Amino acid sequence: MAFIKLNDLELEVEDGMNIIQVAQQVGIEVPHYCFHSGLSRPANCRMCLVEPHEFFPPAGKIVPARQLATGCTTTVRTAPEDRKLEGKYDFIVRTDSPRVKKARENILEFLLIHHPLDCPVCDQAGECKLQDFSFNHGRGTSRYIEVKNVPPKKDLGPEVLLYSTRCIVCTRCIRFCDEVTGTGELGIVHRGSKNEIDIPRKHDGTPTQLLDN
Repeated sequence: MAFIKLNDLELEVEDGMNIIQVAQQVGIEVPHYCFHSGLSRPANCRMCLVEPHEFFPPAGKIVPARQLATGCTTTVRTAPEDRKLEGKYDFIVRTDSPRVKKARENILEFLLIHHPLDCPVCDQAGECKLQDFSFNHGRGTSRYIEVKNVPPKKDLGPEVLLYSTRCIVCTRCIRFCDEVTGTGELGIVHRGSKNEIDIPRKHDGTPTQLLDN
């Protein structure tokens, strides 16, 4: 078991848990899109950034790390006695610092550059994490005036119609096909702001038995 300090809470948690999972246990929201406990962790959405703390010898004190870390890939483990922080903590991290809040605002602003603002007519309205996190953690306005990419809807087979404009490329569907069904029919095509989900490999479009999961 690891003894950590999460924001202002002292917690004893199992070794190997990541910060998202630790925070969920005590009711603290660490927003995330790409993380799923049953899949690999590419850390590509960057929404779960947190602020670890470390001992800085020149200053002789514990300070925030230079770089924020992704909560989905940052795990806690019991530290050797001579590496404990403040003499007792195995890990110290904040999920609510000004740096973290600013980073979340910026990431959401990027994610919404090409996203249509049609929540009132979207089937997922009211059940959408992008909508929820934008309201709870977003800037509220955008500084970008770029022309939006509007890719057409894609028929990915007899059961799936993809609205690419509403996809933020979290890759959970790709990883599900690669790691759970083993069918590997989905992938990312194009580059940069134009990347989107498609069937880049030869595939007959036959639905798998796990289609609706």
